[in-house]
Amino acid sequence: MSDQRTMTAPLAVIKVNGIAVGKMKDLRISETFRRGRIAGIGELTPSELPALEWNGTLTCDFYEIDFTKTGIPDSIKRIAPSLKDFVNNVLLQENGVDVVIFKRSKKSVDSSTGLIKTTLVPYATVRGCFLNREGMNISEGQVSGHNQEFSYMDPIMYSA
Repeated sequence: MSDQRTMTAPLAVIKVNGIAVGKMKDLRISETFRRGRIAGIGELTPSELPALEWNGTLTCDFYEIDFTKTGIPDSIKRIAPSLKDFVNNVLLQENGVDVVIFKRSKKSVDSSTGLIKTTLVPYATVRGCFLNREGMNISEGQVSGHNQEFSYMDPIMYSA
């Protein structure tokens, strides 16, 4: 029987070129569809609502450590010898970065130590994320944060 419980304590692990390189604090994914309206002359209600466009966005938050190093690696390179090199790094990005989200699954007890172990299993993969926005927040008495927003070109798909 499959594990159909509510996902608790999920873990968003960033993988770049298949190598896990970090964890996210918060992750929000949104896929939207823009639809057109087709109605006849003198008709108030539409006869069709065809899909015209799909859009996928991902927003993630991290604890701020260093503005040049926090966030998804290789999404943007801020350390550059000149402004022209920085611009070229942004403009010449071809593949984007992949974000793999894992969920904790099936707890088991290690018989030798008595400790509870959980297994991480892939939940979803967001491929080809391209950076749209990056920012940070600093608040007195609070943990500082780093935020990034991405667009991606292909919907999240699961094999049938």
